[in-house]
Amino acid sequence: MRVLKLKVSEIACLIGVALVVIGIFLPWAKWPSWGRYIAGSVSGIEVVDGWIFLIFGIVAGVSAFKSLNGLGIGFLRLFPGVILFLGGFSGVASYSGFTERVPFDIVECGIGCYLIAVGGLIILISGLWQLHTT
Repeated sequence: MRVLKLKVSEIACLIGVALVVIGIFLPWAKWPSWGRYIAGSVSGIEVVDGWIFLIFGIVAGVSAFKSLNGLGIGFLRLFPGVILFLGGFSGVASYSGFTERVPFDIVECGIGCYLIAVGGLIILISGLWQLHTT
């Protein structure tokens, strides 16, 4: 039986990927019922950005397992980590852009953007850690 021996940076990368994937399926913007507007939300899977973030998360996750084979491609985590962190952070800063049908003042940021920003930061740090320790 073969046991996977993961480094701390690889485990951190996989945790970041898990946060990104979970964040994609959770609400990015939400709003309560107000006047003629019905309560609702928009998740990452409903917008193009969510699919792009999912692809970057998969690339980062594959890089964690590829580095197990001695290829040392932890640097592949840097670009997805930066994109995911900045994308999640920009989602937190401009969450009302995900919905044009609802007035800005009743739209709130959902938990998904926060999870993607934190997951991207963890992926970025794990890539830097991998480069520093090799």
